[in-house]
Amino acid sequence: MVGHINVYQVHHHCSKYSTNDNWLNDTQPQIGIVSVGDGNRYGHPTAECLERLHQHNVKTYWTETGNGFDLDPEFDVVAGNIIVEVAPNATSYTVRHGSVVESYPIAGGSVTPPLGPAAQYAWSKKSKVYHFANCKYVENISPENLQTGSTPPAGKILHKDCPK
Repeated sequence: MVGHINVYQVHHHCSKYSTNDNWLNDTQPQIGIVSVGDGNRYGHPTAECLERLHQHNVKTYWTETGNGFDLDPEFDVVAGNIIVEVAPNATSYTVRHGSVVESYPIAGGSVTPPLGPAAQYAWSKKSKVYHFANCKYVENISPENLQTGSTPPAGKILHKDCPK
């Protein structure tokens, strides 16, 4: 029940049995990060894992060339240090390796910033009610209107369906 993801840290260095088709069908990642070491004795990344990723149109970024399957320039980049960055409410994210910066659209819209650890309450600037931070209705508040705090906001009432 993970759902769609944009960036996927490929399981177990892209070993033969990692990253199965069911996982890829459910998560539909755009890019995959393959943590792999040059000359490893395990043959990672493996042809089987990479072929599954390629069949699902996942572009992969490898930390090193490994000791397995040869990279496919259409899908694979040996990138060294890989930095993925996204800003709150952004509609795209970037992948930086060396001096190269590549941009990808965020599937499904923008990324909503997570509630901070001190946030116990959440509310919309445009509403007369507030919620406990774990209320399922908080995810419906648009990011530009979302406000949070460790105390209930003045002048608002608690949503009647919030979990206790």
